[in-house]
Amino acid sequence: MPKGLNFQSKKLVASLISYFEKERDNGGPKNVRKRVADALQLHPSTVSAISKDVKEGRSLSSPKKIRNRKKPVTNIDDCDQIAIRNTIYDMYQNSKFHSTSATC
Repeated sequence: MPKGLNFQSKKLVASLISYFEKERDNGGPKNVRKRVADALQLHPSTVSAISKDVKEGRSLSSPKKIRNRKKPVTNIDDCDQIAIRNTIYDMYQNSKFHSTSATC
C-alpha cells in the first residue's frame, strides 16, 4: 500500500497547481491537473484531492502514522494459566508483589 504524501509534498503539489493555473489563465495549456500529475508522477485523483483541499481552505496535513500493536498472548495452556492465577492470588494474600515460582 503506497504511503500518503506528507505536508511538504502536498504544499509543493499545491504550489505547482497554482503555477500551472496562472499559466493557463495567461493562455497556456488548459488541463492543469493532468499536467501536474504527469510532471510529478502522481495519480490524477491525488492532485484533484489536494486542489480541492486548497480551494476549500482545508489544511494540508500529513497522513496518520500507523503503529503496530503487539498482539496479546492467547495461547496459554491451562497449567500455565492456573500457575499465573495462583501466583497473583498469593501476591495479594501476602501483600507482596514480587515474582514467585509456580510449577505444574
